[in-house]
Amino acid sequence: MPQIKGKVVFEGDMRFRASTDRFSMEMSEDGLRPMEAVLLATGACTAMDVVAIIRKAGYEVQGLELELEADREERHPKVFREIRILYKIRGNMPEELVKKAIEMSQSRYCSASIMLKRGGVKVITSFHVINT
Repeated sequence: MPQIKGKVVFEGDMRFRASTDRFSMEMSEDGLRPMEAVLLATGACTAMDVVAIIRKAGYEVQGLELELEADREERHPKVFREIRILYKIRGNMPEELVKKAIEMSQSRYCSASIMLKRGGVKVITSFHVINT
């Protein structure tokens, strides 16, 4: 089974260096916060899936932008309750293909999104195709 390893090191104040074998970034109260990182990682995960699925179907993605919003619990633990993802995709492709790619990502491929759903988070998707 594939394994991911990481390390988080306290750097003073409320700054932490989070790293894996391939990447390192700072997380802090003033910078990227952990829940923001989870939201962005979920968006990047599904975006990568959607582009790969559409390319595999023989279409070119000229641009993709995701707008993500999340609602959290008011009290600790302030977990996500709901995430809304709007996919804005540019290219000449059938809308049905985009819909199918998003559904496949959300139900089969995007580990981050599926993990959150298994934890009770409601994930709502919508999309807009900008034909070029």
